[in-house]
Amino acid sequence: MLDDKVIEIQGLLKQLREKYEDFQKNVISKADFVQIEEKINNRIDALETALNRPIAGGVNVKDGTKARAFFEYVRKGKAEMPSDLKAALVASDDTSGVLIPAELESGIQMALPNITVMRNLCTVMPVNSDRLRRRSLTNVTVGWGKLEASDTADLGDFESSVTAGDAYIHVENLNGLIKLGEDLLADSDVMLESILRDAFANAMAESEDDAFVMGEGHSAGEPEGIIAAKDATNNPIVPRVETLTPGEITVDDLIELEYEVPAKYKKNAAFIMSSATEKLIRKLKAQGTDSGGSITSNIPLWEPSIQSGRPATLMGYPVYNNDFLPAPVVTVGGADKDVIIFGNFKLGYVILDRAGMSVQRLTELYAEQDLVGLKVKKRVGGGIVRPDAMAVLRLVAPTSGA
Repeated sequence: MLDDKVIEIQGLLKQLREKYEDFQKNVISKADFVQIEEKINNRIDALETALNRPIAGGVNVKDGTKARAFFEYVRKGKAEMPSDLKAALVASDDTSGVLIPAELESGIQMALPNITVMRNLCTVMPVNSDRLRRRSLTNVTVGWGKLEASDTADLGDFESSVTAGDAYIHVENLNGLIKLGEDLLADSDVMLESILRDAFANAMAESEDDAFVMGEGHSAGEPEGIIAAKDATNNPIVPRVETLTPGEITVDDLIELEYEVPAKYKKNAAFIMSSATEKLIRKLKAQGTDSGGSITSNIPLWEPSIQSGRPATLMGYPVYNNDFLPAPVVTVGGADKDVIIFGNFKLGYVILDRAGMSVQRLTELYAEQDLVGLKVKKRVGGGIVRPDAMAVLRLVAPTSGA
């Protein structure tokens, strides 16, 4: 299957990147890395050869007819297309648009991790349905000897704390709009593909980073955000740690936040916060004292990256910026703000990708501006699967000016 082969190639490329990182950190030798690289490249070559073979019925899976038809549709619209290319278009599920060619969709998907924060930290799963049961991702029971039915406790399962509808993580529709001028539409297919890929990927990455932390959930047609998610009693699903001093973030608050997450989840844990919060955190220092209690040193908790592409660290954990989280500013008598998330996001949060991105051409709407609008729809979802793998620092607002 084409999708399976694309996923396998993506997995092999990920392995290659990981091995290169090991080589950079001197975990493996150059000779070992070259040997691994050669094996992976040989496997990718074999997969590319398989992709070029005709499938049943004599149709090549890399046949460019559908791609040419798509770009002709983008340029002219269906009414002005030749009949042979018009017949090659694949209508979207709601028939309002056409499906994006598989290679373009794959290019968009592969570009997203380079410009998004959350996709690099969370588990990403391709799915073929519009929802996925949370329990299927976490409900694993193990035991020594004979496993009795009475021993099968729901490990990590929190379905009982959410409403019946929230027992599933749903795939939602992410809609976007791009406006193209006639000059861009006149470009070659290769250039037009590059323009669409970069434009769609950048816009989608921004929307996803917002929704995966602040999304209101399926009832609002959005992914379930780590910050915004509530249980059946309207309490936050992910545990909160409140600042000890209203209006301030201290070293002790960060320590409390770290220890809110069980040790079993900390191996690959990280911090997510806005740039404004990181700016504040960079100024915090742990004070060293002598036997008499006098301050002898101020040790920064935040350490800058010494290697390009590597994040800075806070108390030994990587720090990532997501500016859709609130800034650390509260007013007297105002609302508290959830400003930092700490935890193992691979285990705590899952992103669902469903194939089948589509585009609808909007001609009349922007005709007076000599522009053509393209409405794109991507199907993606997200939800919490292990709330205890994460914790949120809540900046408490002062109740008075004193």
